[in-house]
Amino acid sequence: MAHLVKNCLRSRLLPLARFESQFQTPIPHVDMTPMMKRIAVWGKAYKSVGEVPNSIPGHVYLRARDNIRKKAAIYGPLITGVFAFFYVLKGRYDRDQGDSLMKRMQEMHEKNGSHVNFENIARKP
Repeated sequence: MAHLVKNCLRSRLLPLARFESQFQTPIPHVDMTPMMKRIAVWGKAYKSVGEVPNSIPGHVYLRARDNIRKKAAIYGPLITGVFAFFYVLKGRYDRDQGDSLMKRMQEMHEKNGSHVNFENIARKP
């Protein structure tokens, strides 16, 4: 059954691949700036910045840049999740200590001398 699905997908995608390959032009060499050299190293195209020549084939640079995009797509949400988890823990700790945004806002308004009726804003059941 799996081979039928594989052959079906292959037969549908092959004409599309052939069509796209007719219009692809070769990518010329890219003159490297210092930042582009770092990108080539981060993207695992070269081992160190010293090894990167001043001009490399365009497809090598594009592959390195795509590798960095993949890493950002994987690690970005993970880092965001870790920070969100720690903010939740911090919020719980502040709640247990008796701190809240409403108290902070009220202290700020009292310090600045503005008069806001907080009883209408924070209604407790």
